[in-house]
Amino acid sequence: MIGAHCIERNRGTLGVLLIESRKIDRMGTFDDYFTEAQRLSLKAELARVPGLEKVSGHNDYAPKLCPGFKVQSSDWLAA
Repeated sequence: MIGAHCIERNRGTLGVLLIESRKIDRMGTFDDYFTEAQRLSLKAELARVPGLEKVSGHNDYAPKLCPGFKVQSSDWLAA
């Protein structure tokens, strides 16, 4: 089923939701919003996705703050 996480960018994608550990109303780093446990859990889950080639943030496709930091594929893809 096609998701609805980002208009016109859903086909062939997987949406992920992380609940913020603290609320900050500015662009920051992953650590400004989320915990180390969340980082490790997300990295482990992404490593289980076959054929994953790119990881990007909602703010790459829409004028939004979320996820609150600039997502870099190299930070999330297994080496």
